[in-house]
Amino acid sequence: MNDFFLALNDLEKTNSWNDDHAYDFIHRGISKLMSRDVQLLFQLLYRIDVKESLVKEIFQDSTQQDDLIHKLTLLVIARLKQKAEIRRNYSSQ
Repeated sequence: MNDFFLALNDLEKTNSWNDDHAYDFIHRGISKLMSRDVQLLFQLLYRIDVKESLVKEIFQDSTQQDDLIHKLTLLVIARLKQKAEIRRNYSSQ
């Protein structure tokens, strides 16, 4: 799982990425964490700085695990893109 954390960190710092590849990779990682160590998943979401209120909403609204993992994956991708954009904007100043 440490490789997953490192790869997410690399994704966050890149200027361009393949959305399909990123989705598949993050989806697989979240799926593994959901089945093996939910606490570690929460640590990951905290580390990425995903809003806790959005995570709670997803957990409350999702009735099936596949839906939950899909929504968490999209949330993580959106946050990583946001952080990459912020990094690009501040590095050009």
